[in-house]
Amino acid sequence: MILKAKVLGKLALVAAAITLLKPDAALAAPPFVVSALVLYQLNSVLMVRLGNDVKPFGDYLRQIETREAALFANAGPHRGVSGAIVIVVKPGRQSRAWLVLGPNVQLDPTPAHITAEAESIPPLSVQARPVAVAILFKAWSGGLPVTDAAHPAPVPLEWAGAAAPGMVLDRLLARIWP
Repeated sequence: MILKAKVLGKLALVAAAITLLKPDAALAAPPFVVSALVLYQLNSVLMVRLGNDVKPFGDYLRQIETREAALFANAGPHRGVSGAIVIVVKPGRQSRAWLVLGPNVQLDPTPAHITAEAESIPPLSVQARPVAVAILFKAWSGGLPVTDAAHPAPVPLEWAGAAAPGMVLDRLLARIWP
């Protein structure tokens, strides 16, 4: 009986060691999952800027999600990371993307590849002023979140550096992307 217990104990240690040597469970998770969308304008403002038709906006965001998922899938397994792709579309079918990640995150695909992929999707038509949205994502099960209850909208570093107290979003966007 004692011999069996020792053998089982050794087997349990071996099983634990094998489990520790296996890649993280995060590596087996889907490479890219959208966890939420953050709209930077009120619905009433968005409806005017989108011409009272949200379908093209939804289609545009789904195209970005599909392309980003493929980009992450082609990158191969990676430690879990959470982030946000912040996209601004302005009149004239122009778009620009920023990436918000947690501290000390090294990622492949690179931030430049991620934003370039989002910017490669032909933007939808918006009226009068820009539309801004953040696609919050988890890659390989995610990592530290980039938003919380006190900060529900991700803020790219470039935005934070250019913002003045009380500045409205349209003025900030005009400053960083004239």
